[in-house]
Amino acid sequence: MAIPHDKPRSDYAKYRREVSDHQIVPALGAGILIVVGLHLPFLLLDYSYYGESFVPLAIGRLSNALSLGFVFLFFAKKWPAPTMLAAVANAGLHLIVIIGFAGGVSSLYFPGLMLLFLGIPVLLPMTSMQAGLVVGFLFACFAGLPLAGFGELGTQEYFVNLFFPGAAALECVFSCALLERLRFRDYQRREEIAAARDQLAKLDDAKNRFSANVHHELRTPLTLMIAPLDSLRAGEYGQISDQARDMLGVMAANGQRLLKLINDLLDLAKLEDKKFNLVRQPIALVPFIDELVRGTQALAQKKGLRVERRPEVDPAVSVVADRDALDKILINLVGNAMKFTNPGGSITISCENVEGGIQIAVADSGIGLEADQLLRIFDRFSQVDSSATRKHEGTGIGLSLVSELVQLHQGRIWATSEGLGHGSTMHVFFPEAEPDEANAAELALAPSADDAVDATRVDAPEGTDEGRRASLIKVDRFVEIGVSVDRWEDQNERRTDQPEKIADPSVRRRPRVLVTDDNRDMRELLRFVLEKEFEVETAKNGLEALERVQANPPALVVTDLMMPGLSGTELCERIKTTEGLRDIPVMIVSSKAEGEMKVRGLELGADDYVTKPFHPREVMARARALVRLREAQREVAQRNTELEGALDRLSRTQAQLVQSERLAAVGELAAGIAHEVNNPVNYALNAARALKSITGELQEVAERFDALDVADREKLYADVQALRTHLDELDMPEVVRSIEDIVRIVSDGLERTKKLVGDLRDYAMPREPRDHERLDLAAGIDSTIRLVSREIGADGIELVREGPTEGVFVDGDLGALNQVVLNLLRNAHQAIQGSSREGRDERPRIGVQLVAEGDTVEVRVSDNGPGIPEDVLGRIFEPFFTTKAPGQGSGLGLSMCRGIVESHGGRLEVQTAVGKATTFSINLQRHSRISKQSSC
Repeated sequence: MAIPHDKPRSDYAKYRREVSDHQIVPALGAGILIVVGLHLPFLLLDYSYYGESFVPLAIGRLSNALSLGFVFLFFAKKWPAPTMLAAVANAGLHLIVIIGFAGGVSSLYFPGLMLLFLGIPVLLPMTSMQAGLVVGFLFACFAGLPLAGFGELGTQEYFVNLFFPGAAALECVFSCALLERLRFRDYQRREEIAAARDQLAKLDDAKNRFSANVHHELRTPLTLMIAPLDSLRAGEYGQISDQARDMLGVMAANGQRLLKLINDLLDLAKLEDKKFNLVRQPIALVPFIDELVRGTQALAQKKGLRVERRPEVDPAVSVVADRDALDKILINLVGNAMKFTNPGGSITISCENVEGGIQIAVADSGIGLEADQLLRIFDRFSQVDSSATRKHEGTGIGLSLVSELVQLHQGRIWATSEGLGHGSTMHVFFPEAEPDEANAAELALAPSADDAVDATRVDAPEGTDEGRRASLIKVDRFVEIGVSVDRWEDQNERRTDQPEKIADPSVRRRPRVLVTDDNRDMRELLRFVLEKEFEVETAKNGLEALERVQANPPALVVTDLMMPGLSGTELCERIKTTEGLRDIPVMIVSSKAEGEMKVRGLELGADDYVTKPFHPREVMARARALVRLREAQREVAQRNTELEGALDRLSRTQAQLVQSERLAAVGELAAGIAHEVNNPVNYALNAARALKSITGELQEVAERFDALDVADREKLYADVQALRTHLDELDMPEVVRSIEDIVRIVSDGLERTKKLVGDLRDYAMPREPRDHERLDLAAGIDSTIRLVSREIGADGIELVREGPTEGVFVDGDLGALNQVVLNLLRNAHQAIQGSSREGRDERPRIGVQLVAEGDTVEVRVSDNGPGIPEDVLGRIFEPFFTTKAPGQGSGLGLSMCRGIVESHGGRLEVQTAVGKATTFSINLQRHSRISKQSSC
């Protein structure tokens, strides 16, 4: 087999050594047994078909079995691989000899060789090279049987019988290669698993050592914190304020809680390392339980619970156990029952002698357990409710520690419950045992049942009496029960709305901050830190906080992450998705320091994330920054509203100014427009008079025709002749042509008037802002030119229009673009009027050129007036800038023109040469039907 290209050769060599040392010998032994076992049924076959040769065949089979056994017994362990090859060759050659005696290649025994080839990869861990060597040798011997006189060489039967053993030989080689690769991969996986297991064992051992060392090291500074705190509270260092005393009490209580947690972790580490030493002594259970009941009585009454020992317990019941371990077991069980039992409930402790030992039971009337939780609650760090909205705090260590301490006594613990709402019972069984021999020092240091404290050993060299005495500190045994009761009391005390203080109107009111945490001590700490600069309001959980935010939005919300009812992330999400509240900044303060949790909070809209423990100045600085940022955002929003209002007023004013400019332009154009309207109207009046004359004559003909008397045939004939003569005199075809000419003249005049009035209306009529529409810019330019052509022409100025007259489409407002062209034409007209033509032979001229190239359209309005001076050129687009005399212009024309063009996505540019010419260029995007359709 070829070594896999992606694996080191050293690994493969190591693997083959393992195969040689551990796999070949047992595999070869099994193979030899199978071969020897197959000789027995083959002897029957020999006897049935080759009776005349049975004796030599039987001798051959026996010699083969003996030779295989000899090779295996004397050579296999010393040379495994060569022995394996020799054994296979031995069996194969023996089979080939039998095939030769039975008829050569055409013998009925040749399938036996195929059986051998196919069995090699299944039974023996051969490489492909080894298999190729041995099966190649055997196949060559089989093919050469005719050369030794067994069978005929070259016949059809010969080649057919060679084909199947040859195929089996090839299959043997390829199968060995495949199986070798699989075995090598399996070896590598085993090696990786073994290495990982060893590494995990080392890490676990290092973790346990580190954990034990850290716990010991933590207890020393904790001792140096708790002892001075107790002294400060007792007044040994002088008088302190009530507020400081309360804060010191919080510090001491949490120090005791941390110390107990460290002790529990240290006990777990000792249990894991099998270093937790028990000192079993007889303990009278009734006084032991009674002391425990007395110790928890005050806390139970505070929550409204009843803790008692079952009265019918035999006073003589005793157990052989470690006093310290038993104390931890019962305190954890009672504390757990008190945590999950509601007010009005009861906890009952009982003990009794049972077969083989003592059974203790702690029964409660609490919330109960589901069937699938009865075993899981004893797992390390397991909690029935581990969600962010759980009602009960905890580390998941207590019941796990209890279970391991019980198992260390060779006992067992189990829970029973009839389901949720039916309470639960914890059963502990201690087997009968003999007391341990304890030296006097251990017994002296062992705490008695009357003590309300637990002796905890710290920083003591284990096994030395001096170290144990020097490291004795007092720890509150019931600290966790007290924390549980305080938490319940805090969460269930009646909510009292915090009244707002009536502030002095002359004093600026401080921003209000809402602090939300289910831990009373943490709420008070955050209140103490923040109330120096803020009005602080508190809430005990997320639901209460949400109600307060909705009722009276604060300037900042500071919230814990894990709270009952509504977690901190859910509270943040509710605030950030509610209209009117989403601008309130939210700061999450949590002991969850994982990056994923921070990202989750920030993704839901939290503005900041602070991990515990925190520095008070950091919290204050972050809160101050968030409140200032919100105030700045609200100020910016107010300014934006004011600016939007001012912009709206400016837009309306600008629209009014634009309309004023239009009306002023209409006034200036009125005389020329009146003349333009007067001409077609006069034509229409004259044509109407001519039409009236013609209609009079036609009326006379109609009256004579109506007077014909059809009763008098002779008179009728004479009147008809006279009427015909009169019609001939009128020349009716000429009359019809005259009427048609008159109608055409009237129609042309009225159509011209209609266009003129329409152009004037489109220009002068006020418009509301609207979406741009597709329009023909060429037609719009022609409409504007019609309004000013007479006025410009009356002053001897030539007005030239160049470029296409239709089919140049843009997107825009036709009236606004017409206004731009009209303003540019009027400016050009006024510039030529106000300039001197001395020394210039050319006729005054204004040109309007429309150029459409590709996707752009350009309108050029040029004149050969005086040009624009350089000192004026840079200011012509400024609002209210004008070079005209006072009262003759507002200075808004070009400014509005540029604004209109830019609102169409275009540019208004000017080129000028002083004393020669000026050209204004309007550049716009051409309307494209293809782009419009493709965008739809």
